[in-house]
Amino acid sequence: MQGRLPLFGVVFVDWHGVLSNDPFWASVLRGRNARLRGQLESRLDEVFAGDLAASWMRGATSVERIIGPVQSTLSRRYRRDFLQRRLIDDCLKMAVNTTLAAVLQDLARTRFVVLATDNTADFEDAFRRAQNNPSRRAKGAPESLRDLAPVMDDIICSSRHGVFKAEDPMAFFGMWLDGNGLDFTDAVLIDDRGDNCLAFEDAGGHAIRWRSDDPHAIGAVRRLRIEGVQPHSASTLLP
Repeated sequence: MQGRLPLFGVVFVDWHGVLSNDPFWASVLRGRNARLRGQLESRLDEVFAGDLAASWMRGATSVERIIGPVQSTLSRRYRRDFLQRRLIDDCLKMAVNTTLAAVLQDLARTRFVVLATDNTADFEDAFRRAQNNPSRRAKGAPESLRDLAPVMDDIICSSRHGVFKAEDPMAFFGMWLDGNGLDFTDAVLIDDRGDNCLAFEDAGGHAIRWRSDDPHAIGAVRRLRIEGVQPHSASTLLP
């Protein structure tokens, strides 16, 4: 990021529900091993129905604890870290909204574009692996996390800061903004959750509420290429 000044500040963009809807362990959940698929589905239902998912995404619970009950039942033909390795591989392959990814790719030429996600340390690990080892791909819009990560400047992940976006925007975004000579008035958040958008605006930023079924949403993001960061709220960004 050094040596490049943002002309219009920074665009923070959410992951799940905005850029992608793919689940963790997609290859297992869509795979042919019905027994493993059923065990993993059952375990993930248990994790996301309780407090474990939030703890995992705050960095307080390890992936080993999440998938330990499933991994322990696997036969010897599976390595002990099979599910952990598969999680990283599947994160890298997560499909992205190519229309939005193309706009972000264009925006990244003139300002910072940063992934801002309530997510796990394993997801951040996958993102940084892709950034540090960009794959060769055909020209065009990024189609996966592996393609998109090298286009983006950075990632802010709840597992590193121990807090979610809506809980404390200053704790989540503040260090990154300070480190890059920016504040909330220089920033836009693209997010599908209303509580995240409202918290970001309360902190002084600007938000675009993303709705996949709203034809105006992508238009609001495209206008950032021309308008930059304007002193108005999400309600005026979206018609």
